[in-house]
Amino acid sequence: MSSQATDMPHDVPPAGSTGTEAEQLREALRDAKARFEKISALTSYWLWQQDRDFRFSRVWGLKSARVHGARDSYLGKTRWELANMETDPAFWQRHREQLERHEPLRQFEFRRQAGNGRVRTYSISGDPMFDAGGQFIGYQGHGSDITEQRHAEAALRASEERFRSLAQMGSDWYWEQDEHFRFVDMSAGIGQRMGITAQTHLGKTRWEVGWVEMDETTWQRHREQLQRHESFKDFVLRRPDDGGLVRHYMISGEPLFDRSGRFSGYRGVGTDITSQVRAEQARQQLEAQLRQSQKMESVGTLAGGIAHDFNNILGAILGNLALAREEIGSPHAAQPLLEQAHRSALRACSLVRQILTFSRREPQHLKSQAMQPVVHETITLLRATMPASVALELALAAAPIHVRADATQLQQVMLNLCTNAWHAANGAVAQIRVGLDSTLLDAESARRLGLAGAGAYAHLSVSDQGQGMDEATRERIFEPFFTTKPPGQGTGLGLAVVHGIVSSHHGAIAVTSAAGQGSTFDLYFPLAEAESSAVPEVDQTTAIAAQTGEGRHVVVIDDDEVMLLLVQSLLQRAGYHVSPYANAHDAVAAVRAAPHSVDAVITDFNMPGLSGLDVARALAEIRPQLPVMISSGNVTETLRQGALQLGVRCLMHKESSYDEVVALVHGLFKT
Repeated sequence: MSSQATDMPHDVPPAGSTGTEAEQLREALRDAKARFEKISALTSYWLWQQDRDFRFSRVWGLKSARVHGARDSYLGKTRWELANMETDPAFWQRHREQLERHEPLRQFEFRRQAGNGRVRTYSISGDPMFDAGGQFIGYQGHGSDITEQRHAEAALRASEERFRSLAQMGSDWYWEQDEHFRFVDMSAGIGQRMGITAQTHLGKTRWEVGWVEMDETTWQRHREQLQRHESFKDFVLRRPDDGGLVRHYMISGEPLFDRSGRFSGYRGVGTDITSQVRAEQARQQLEAQLRQSQKMESVGTLAGGIAHDFNNILGAILGNLALAREEIGSPHAAQPLLEQAHRSALRACSLVRQILTFSRREPQHLKSQAMQPVVHETITLLRATMPASVALELALAAAPIHVRADATQLQQVMLNLCTNAWHAANGAVAQIRVGLDSTLLDAESARRLGLAGAGAYAHLSVSDQGQGMDEATRERIFEPFFTTKPPGQGTGLGLAVVHGIVSSHHGAIAVTSAAGQGSTFDLYFPLAEAESSAVPEVDQTTAIAAQTGEGRHVVVIDDDEVMLLLVQSLLQRAGYHVSPYANAHDAVAAVRAAPHSVDAVITDFNMPGLSGLDVARALAEIRPQLPVMISSGNVTETLRQGALQLGVRCLMHKESSYDEVVALVHGLFKT
C-alpha cells in the first residue's frame, strides 16, 4: 500500500469540477466503491485504516476474513482496546511505541476471543500514511485470521516431536539422503545406541563413513542400485562400536521424488540386529556342538561295545598266559616267548583303556587333587624324553589349585597335548608353554564352552609355535583314529582320549589355531569340591602276592564259559573250593539254599537275566555280610554308586586283573 494518503474510493469529487462532471465523478466513485466492497468481500483478508491516534477509521472485509464483530464495533477504537486476549501491558506498550515511531508493521500477531468463546489468532501488516505536506495522518494495512495455520503448525510440531521421540526410544533409526546419496538427516540418539553420531555422517555417503567388512564389489552393487532409484530392503552392514566389537545393522530405504517427478534422494530406516546375529551364531554353535556330541557319542558307544568284547578276550589271554607260565615252570625255553605275549597283551589292555576313556566308560578315580604337582611331575617326565631342541616353559599360579580329578588321567592329558605340540614342530626348534591358573567364567562364557554354569574353574593351557591347523582339521581333531601323521606314526587316539578325559572330569576344552600360527589348547576344570567315598577298584597297578585259599568256598558267576573256567582254574590252583555258575539265577538259588557254606562270591556285571548288581542285591538279602566282588570291563559311575550302596567289597577290571585274581580274592577276607 502507498505510504501517502489513501487512494481508496471516496464520495467527494475533486474541486473545480462542473456539475455534470461532478455527478459523473460521483457515479464513478460509487461504482469503484461497490467494486472495492465486492472484492474485499471475496478475499480472506480485511483492510483497515487508522487515524493519527491509532483509532480505526475505516475497515473492509471483516466478515469474509472471519473476524468477529461488526465494522461499527471497530470504528473509533484502538487495537489494544479490542484484542481481549493479550493482557500483558508490556506487549501493547511495545506495539504503541512502534506505531509512535511510525514504523511499518510486518506480520504483527495477537489473539482475540470470539463471541463463541474460541480464541483466534490474527496477523496484521501495515504502513504509516502521510499527507502531501509529510505530516503523519495514520496507518493503513491488512489483516488475516491465521488460527488454522497456527493450529496446523502446532500439530506439525507435535507430530515431529512424537516422531523424534519415537525415533529416540525405538529400536529403529530414521535417515534421509539427498540426490547425491549424502546423509542430510538422522534421528536423534543414534550415537548412543549405535556407536555413531549424526555429525560424523551428515554430508557423507554410506560408503564414506567407515563401515567394515564391506568389499568394494558389495558397495558397487549398492551404488548401482541407488543410481537406478530402486527401493532396497534388509541391506546388512557391519561396523565396530566404541568398545571395538563389530555390530550388525540392517537398513531399508525408498527413493524420493519431488512434484515434478525429479529424484531428490532417499529416506529409510535402520535396525541394530547385533543381538539377533549373535543369537543366530550361538544357535549355530550349539547345533555344531550337538552334532559333534552326537557323533562322538555314537562312535564312543561303538568303541565301548567293541572294547567290552575285547575285555573278555584279553582277560582270557592274560589268564591263560599266567596258567601256562606256571604250568611249564621256570626256567623253560618258552618262558621268554610267553613273556613277550604277556607284554603285548598288556599293550592291548592299554589301547582298550584309551578306547574306554574316549567313550567315557573308563572309571574315574576322582578325588581332590592339587594341579601343580601333577604338572611338575609331567614336565619332569617330558624333559627326560623330549630332545634338547624342545624348550618347555612353565607359567603356574603360585596359589594351590585343586580339582576333583584322576591324577593319572590328568597326566595322560598333559603328555598327549605336549607330545602333539612337540610333533607339530616337525623336528625344528620348538617352544611349548604350559600355563595354569584359576579363572571366573560368566554364564555366557561357560555356555559357549559347554560347561555346567558360571563359576570358578582351573585353567590349564598348552601352547606351541608349530605348523597350526586349518579349520577343517581343527573340526576333526577329537575324532578317534583321525590323524595327520603318516601311517605307522600314530593311532589318532591321543586327542580323542584327551577329549574323553576332560569330558569325564566335567570340564571343557577349547582350541585356538590357524595354519602356520601354532596352536593353543585351553582346558577348564571345576575347582575342587568335597571328596566322597567310593568302592575300591583294582587294576594292573595292584600287585599282591598270591595266598593259599585254605579250602575257602568261592562261588564264581560268569555267562562267558571261557572266563568261568579260567577263574575256576586259577582259584583251584590256589587252594580254593570253587563252584562255577554260568546262570546267575542258579547261583543265587544255591547260595540261598546254604548261605553259610559260601565264603565269597565273584560275579560278572554284564549278564543276561540278572546283572552283577542284581546278584549283589539278592545276596545282601540272603546274607548281608557275605563278601562280594564284581568284575567288569565297563565300570561306570552307575556301577560304582550301586556297588557302594549294596556293600560290594571290590570292583575288578576284567581286562587287566585276572593274573592277580587270587590276590584280589584273598583281599576280600581282609576287608
